[in-house]
Amino acid sequence: MSTSNRFDPRFQKQLASGTLAQQVYEAIHDSIICGRIHPGDPLRQAELAEELGVSARTVREALSRLVAEGLAEYEPHRGVRVKRFTIADQEALYQMRSAIEGMAFEAAASRISREELDYLREIIDLASQDIDPESVRTARYYNHEFHWTIIRASGSDQFIRILDQIWKSMLTYFEGSNLDDDNFIRRAEDRASHQAILDALEVRDGKKVRKMIEDHIRVTFEGQRRHLAEYLDHSLENLHEAS
Repeated sequence: MSTSNRFDPRFQKQLASGTLAQQVYEAIHDSIICGRIHPGDPLRQAELAEELGVSARTVREALSRLVAEGLAEYEPHRGVRVKRFTIADQEALYQMRSAIEGMAFEAAASRISREELDYLREIIDLASQDIDPESVRTARYYNHEFHWTIIRASGSDQFIRILDQIWKSMLTYFEGSNLDDDNFIRRAEDRASHQAILDALEVRDGKKVRKMIEDHIRVTFEGQRRHLAEYLDHSLENLHEAS
C-alpha cells in the first residue's frame, strides 16, 4: 500500500513542538477522518514512524490512544488497523451526538458570554466553503470551532468529555467528496442553520437552541449518508484488493 501524501503537510511542521505523541496522534487521527487512511488499513508502527520521522515508541503511544477511543482496533497476530465502520455505526454516533450536544447547547444558552457570541458571529462565514481545497480545510476547522465554542460554554465537563469521544469517532468531511453541487447547497443550509442557532443564543432561548442543533445534526448526517456509503464501499473494495 502506498503511503505517500497520507498526512497533511502542516503536521510535519507541528511535530517539532508540543507533546510529540499528541502531535503524532493528531496526524494519524486527522488522516483517518479525512479519508487519507481508510477503514481496514493497517497502521504499522515502523512504517508510520518512518513516514512521520518519529520513534516507533511514539507511534505506539498514539496508536494505543486511537484504539482506546475506538477509531482503531487491535487484531491478534495482525497488529493495529483502522476500525471498519458501517453506516449504522455512524448513524448511532450521530444520534448520540444529537442528544448530548442538544443538552449542551441548551445549557450554554444561559451561560455563553458576549465575547463568545461575538466570536461565533465572526466565524460563521469561515465555516462555509467553495471549490478551493484550502477552503474545505478552513471550513472544517471553523465548523468545529462554532460547535465547540458553544459546547465549552455549557460549563459541563461531562458533556465535553463525552462529545469529544463521539466527535473523534465520527467519519466526516472527507476531502475529495466535499466538492459536488449537492454539498455546496448543504453548506449554504449549514450557514443558515448556524445563523439561526446564534440568533437563538443571543436571546438565551435554550429550548429553541436545543431543537435547532438536534435538527441540524440530523440533517447533516442525512446529507453525508451518500458520501459515507460511497467512501465505505470504496474502502472495502480497496481492502479486498489488498488482501
